[in-house]
Amino acid sequence: MPLLWENLANQLNSVRSTTNVDYSTWSTPSGAPDQGSREERLKKALAAVKATGNSQMIESLTAALEGREATMELPDLESGPQAFLKTMNQTRG
Repeated sequence: MPLLWENLANQLNSVRSTTNVDYSTWSTPSGAPDQGSREERLKKALAAVKATGNSQMIESLTAALEGREATMELPDLESGPQAFLKTMNQTRG
């Protein structure tokens, strides 16, 4: 096992020593489209999500626009071994 780690370390060292990366190209291009303010982006996302009917996502985006925490009404889910066995029986039948 130590030989494996030595081999990996040698490979990483050779990659590091031979790769020259120009990090200046990683910056945002000058012609990047204007993404607008956070509120504008949230409004666009809300308009797109309303068509899907995903009530939790709609509530989350609406709450973000209103500056409050979203209230999620999640359905009660059974848990434990009995719920697991019930699910297994439903998939078989």
